[in-house]
Amino acid sequence: AFWSVPLPMPQSPPAFARCGDRDLVLYEMHIGSFTQEGTLKAATAKLSHIRNLGCTAISVMPVNQDSLRANSGNPDCWGYDVISFFAVDSVYGTPTDLVSFVVEAHRQGLAVVIDFVINHMMWGADSFVGPQYFLDMQTTWGPRPNFEVPEVRSYALAAAELLLSGFGFDGLRVDSTKSIRKYPNDAPDAAGAGLLGDIAALCRRAGKLAIAEDLEDGDGVLQFGGLGLHMQWDMAFFCWAYDALIHPMDEHRDLAQLKKGLQGLSPARSHPLRGRVLFMESHDTATSDRYGRLAAAVHNGKAFMAPAEGEQGQAGADAFQKLSGALPYPSAAAVEGNPFAARRAAIGLVMMMTAPGVPMLLQGQEVYECGAYKWPRGPALDWQRVAASSGNAALWQTLTTNLIKLRLTSASPSLSPLAGDGVHVCHAHGGVLAYLRWAEVADSRTPQQDGPDLALVVLNFTNSSFPMYELGVPPSSQWRLALSTVNGSVLSAGDVADIKLNVTPGKAAHGFACTLPVALPAYCASIFLRAG
Repeated sequence: AFWSVPLPMPQSPPAFARCGDRDLVLYEMHIGSFTQEGTLKAATAKLSHIRNLGCTAISVMPVNQDSLRANSGNPDCWGYDVISFFAVDSVYGTPTDLVSFVVEAHRQGLAVVIDFVINHMMWGADSFVGPQYFLDMQTTWGPRPNFEVPEVRSYALAAAELLLSGFGFDGLRVDSTKSIRKYPNDAPDAAGAGLLGDIAALCRRAGKLAIAEDLEDGDGVLQFGGLGLHMQWDMAFFCWAYDALIHPMDEHRDLAQLKKGLQGLSPARSHPLRGRVLFMESHDTATSDRYGRLAAAVHNGKAFMAPAEGEQGQAGADAFQKLSGALPYPSAAAVEGNPFAARRAAIGLVMMMTAPGVPMLLQGQEVYECGAYKWPRGPALDWQRVAASSGNAALWQTLTTNLIKLRLTSASPSLSPLAGDGVHVCHAHGGVLAYLRWAEVADSRTPQQDGPDLALVVLNFTNSSFPMYELGVPPSSQWRLALSTVNGSVLSAGDVADIKLNVTPGKAAHGFACTLPVALPAYCASIFLRAG
């Protein structure tokens, strides 16, 4: 049995001016496994860790009252078995604790986006809430609200407004929007789509973020020209990058797919950073019965999903929700001892941080967490790894911090070249991928001494080292090595000496009139900035 305990609404947090969209770096947090206590108060006390990484926003998994947490008293449950859209989970704390969490995050300069789950409720909700508010069709996760019913739409919108205005969240990450704009049989649901449009309008009026987790919207239906959400999780980018990284054979890495992933399925989508959130690990993908932590999947040479009877392979953007069973998962110690796993996972991290889009880290990814977890348990963060001063945990944390700093910092008054939409894949051959990045180009009426700031990202997806690899580059005289994931023959945190490389003029390559000779260690990612 469940019941509600009415509590006075705490005072809303003061107004907060979050960073602009181009400065967003998300950290996906699960309150129940972020700390050993698994409470809002405990998480609040540890927020400085996220700020010290350089992240500018937190994406928090659901904090609504959850049936699994309520029945077990264990905070370490995902939170998608929602009892009420309004109730704060008592296992996590009180509404006052939730406001305090948001206030402290804001004090540290962190925006907070909250997971908003309205596409289904806990099993049995149709019985105690009332069957008239639900469809006859069930989803895989629980009864589906009927969005044609006015009271259901009003209930969902009021809950969204409470999270944004009452608790002070800076945006909503709307869970499984495809399950809102479609019926469980995949037929379009006009009322559900209309509700998504209303949620997007509510966010826009308040200057809040509206993020969709859809996984099937390759044409940008959810965004401008459609329902008006700002951005959505890009599952295609993840799948193509993941496949290229985990395959045990270098010759099978598909650089053409990676090029599509960098450009995006629906380029720009009328919003900065191509209207997408990029990730190499998320709470959904990194579980040990789906794709797994990236380094563990590289070690394994394949994903951990086993096709169910009658199913073929692991195709489909949402395959992890359709397959059953799991392959054996390696021990964390085995993954830690595999240098190839770390090197190739580092390439994925660099690609995510340098592609046009809003990058998102999963809790624990910043300390090279590769242990197994799966629903309903969360991706536990080991605070001993956070405090480590040596080993992969310390190295990975420094690499993450260096990448974020490089992404958000520019040597000139303009935007960092990694914080814009500009991308040109200038080389994709023989396992080496190179692409140029730049921010917005100034209006042609504005006098400019030099061209835009440029970054050149070079990814070596092979186990071959190239002492002198020549890449065509735009007109320039020098480039500076800003970050490299390999130093000599070992994984690096990205720190490099002040190395400037001279361009070879008059030697054409890859469509450019000059070339830049660079050293490429095996399984390495390097970032160069144009210096002259």
